[in-house]
Amino acid sequence: MKTSFDRRAVLFLIFAVICFLLIPLAPTEFRFVGELLTGTYVVLAFLSWLDYVSLRTFRRRTK
Repeated sequence: MKTSFDRRAVLFLIFAVICFLLIPLAPTEFRFVGELLTGTYVVLAFLSWLDYVSLRTFRRRTK
């Protein structure tokens, strides 16, 4: 199944939004965990998207 977007990147962004929304609900001394996870998921989404773009470009060049 061909998709025009990276499903992993979308999933990581959804996780980042969920973590971001849960930050205010966390106790004050543990809010850094939500912030850290949010940043981590954003970085993972970006890296996953870069992987998707590079593979798509590589496949086009090898055809």
